[in-house]
Amino acid sequence: MNREWWSALPPLPLPHEMQQWDRQAAELGILPEILMENAAAAAFRQLSALCPRLAGKQVWLLMGSGNNGGDAACLARYLRDAGACPHVFHTRPLEHYRNETAYHLQTARACGVPFLPVAALTETPRALPHPHILVDGLLGTGFSGQLRDDARRLI
Repeated sequence: MNREWWSALPPLPLPHEMQQWDRQAAELGILPEILMENAAAAAFRQLSALCPRLAGKQVWLLMGSGNNGGDAACLARYLRDAGACPHVFHTRPLEHYRNETAYHLQTARACGVPFLPVAALTETPRALPHPHILVDGLLGTGFSGQLRDDARRLI
């Protein structure tokens, strides 16, 4: 792979750095819900820069069980507000999500964002138009080890 291409990218924080920043933010009294809101807003800005005309675009968001899933749920709300057609595909029953992830899930649902189990991707492949954009909210900085078979199949 061309090293010049990689060197042009800004450096990304390592997982332990992100986790440290989250701990420090909590020590300052910044609520996890606000951190997740800020992450979704930043992701929305990046997506908008890459795709300035989001209105009418079909966007599928894959929602894992952790905070990355909550980021996806929150981002779906921003996309809906921009006129896109987001659909969130969740990997666990909705009632199993907790804390700030559950908060953003409930908020997005209250705003009209549809949530479907990931099984809907294979059970009824023709029910939804194919997406223009696919957002990965499956795994975050806390992931380690081997992918489970269900996650591997989904990816």
